[in-house]
Amino acid sequence: MAGAVAEGVRAAGATAEIRQVPEIAEAPFIQGPNHARAAAAFADLPLARPEDLPAYDGFAIGTPVHFGTMSGALRVFFDRTGKLWMEGALIGKPATVFTAAGSGGGRESAILSLWSLLGVHGMTLIPLGMRSKAIADLSVAHGASPLGAGTVAAGPGERPSPAEIEMARVQGAAVAKIAAALKRHG
Repeated sequence: MAGAVAEGVRAAGATAEIRQVPEIAEAPFIQGPNHARAAAAFADLPLARPEDLPAYDGFAIGTPVHFGTMSGALRVFFDRTGKLWMEGALIGKPATVFTAAGSGGGRESAILSLWSLLGVHGMTLIPLGMRSKAIADLSVAHGASPLGAGTVAAGPGERPSPAEIEMARVQGAAVAKIAAALKRHG
């Protein structure tokens, strides 16, 4: 999903970097016996650091859904942004959120959990909305909602599905275009 969002950002003429938040000590217990294999898939991605956030024009934040909210690792990462909040360093920066859920449940509440956090930072929230025709296509199962792109990671067939990838690209393009407009007029 992050790759598809980044493709949308680049298609809109912007630069995209994919980073991961540091794992927390509990990761092996949370992710279970497949933890090492799952972590290996992201081993080449650089780590995000809170102090680097002010340098970016916008953000597309992806999270697995954990009990209807963002992952613990992402929450710990954002808990480390208190200094940025005190400085107002992220005020006005556009941000969008996308998800992946094994069962499909809790996607919207996970997005909303991030929106409240990003809103406290004063960021400009960018939903997927109805920007993609695929959002309203009920002939294909997908994990998106108007709040954000998403995938039902444990669903049958190709995951993420072509429809889910298309919605992630559209969402990436939207945040890139809005970031560019805010930068021009900000």
